[in-house]
Amino acid sequence: MHDPALWARLKAQARAQIKNRPSENIAAGDNDRAMTRAALTNARAAEADMFIDIVTCDAQDARPNGGGGIMLSNPPYGVRLAEIQSLHALYPQLGSWLKQHYAGWLVGMFTGDRDMPKIMRLTPKRKIPLYNGKLDCRLFLLDMVAGSNR
Repeated sequence: MHDPALWARLKAQARAQIKNRPSENIAAGDNDRAMTRAALTNARAAEADMFIDIVTCDAQDARPNGGGGIMLSNPPYGVRLAEIQSLHALYPQLGSWLKQHYAGWLVGMFTGDRDMPKIMRLTPKRKIPLYNGKLDCRLFLLDMVAGSNR
């Protein structure tokens, strides 16, 4: 026997559990397979794995999947002076690569190096203070525009 009230309740519960794909692409990656496996495990636990493209590769080998989206990065930022100096030589290349391949994307750079955007020749639209353990860090949000300092 059909119970209209029960049927309506079951349909409402099912609709409430529908997960809509975000309107933007979400890309994730690392050159360490253990890290991408951990990211996939976490995405599955959050029931978000179907919304995120997770790849294992060097950052400069990654390419966006479609036009526009969100890309978050936690590049190395060093703690000792020698590490910082060698990374500061890498940052302008990273900035150019982002402008070339991720124009139209929102890029988040999580780093303990507050000079990173300036050295990358990029201007963040927002700076969010965060911590990595005891390390004072920032999440710099950057609207990527081809060939610009944004």
